[in-house]
Amino acid sequence: MASPQLDNGHTRIADELLDAIIRHPLTKRQYKILLAIIRKTYGFGKIEDDISSSQLAKLTGLTSAHCRGTLLELEKLDIVVARRGQYGKLMTLNKDYECWGVPKQDVPKQDRGCPETGRLPVPKQDSCPSQNGTHNKHSPINKPNTQPLQERRAEYSHEAVEVSGGCLDESVSPFPRHPLPPSPPICELVFPKEFDDTQRQKAAALLAGTGEHAQAILDVLQAAIRAGEIRKSSLAVLSGLVRRWRVGTFDPIPGQHIAENRAKYEAHRIKQKQQERSTEDILRDHARMLGVPEEEYLEQMTPA
Repeated sequence: MASPQLDNGHTRIADELLDAIIRHPLTKRQYKILLAIIRKTYGFGKIEDDISSSQLAKLTGLTSAHCRGTLLELEKLDIVVARRGQYGKLMTLNKDYECWGVPKQDVPKQDRGCPETGRLPVPKQDSCPSQNGTHNKHSPINKPNTQPLQERRAEYSHEAVEVSGGCLDESVSPFPRHPLPPSPPICELVFPKEFDDTQRQKAAALLAGTGEHAQAILDVLQAAIRAGEIRKSSLAVLSGLVRRWRVGTFDPIPGQHIAENRAKYEAHRIKQKQQERSTEDILRDHARMLGVPEEEYLEQMTPA
């Protein structure tokens, strides 16, 4: 029989903050992740703690992917403040509950069914005979728009094949659920050095619609390649990362060090380029120091 005792450990939290959490409309997963963060921080007398997705999954019983996606939702709602840590993310609860956002809730549709059961009335079947005397659901007369719709689908399929370089893939579906911003030009993206020209073109097609997040997805792929986590196809892994991005479960943290190292290298290269001086500039400085005409000095010192 369970017998919890305060002496075995307890979580100290202000009643005002606990009341705010109780009142706030959150989903079941959001409540689980929020309580897990409180347990890992306030439960150990800390304001902030370095928590990984696997730790949240162990506490909540959710998958690591669901934990990462739900954590991003809480961050967007300003309920949880998180930044990069050594093992996962340094997380803390935002105690200013007045600035918490409210998640979108599914609003049930209004119907005219029975108020007690909520069931819709069953419509009556049309007893009138069809105009041609038979009732055939496959008849072209009953489905006048079948052929144009099929032609339109075939047209979209050909367009999708052209976009994907002859390989129709769901990641480049011609029927996106939401309008997406255009991706950066292929020349601006930094692909893994292991990719050849053909793989770069296919990767660019997979990244279509990811907008400014395309490079972050490539950085996570590069981190997986360097860690030796890819056993079969890098493009297949890239397709999976794009699908995660579309459903909101993509985690850019594994590739952040790739982006940081690239930024440091670019800053170092620019600084080094600014410090470099041409031979002509150095000779002109010497000419001014000697008090001789610069052009004549350049002619004398420059080999013919």
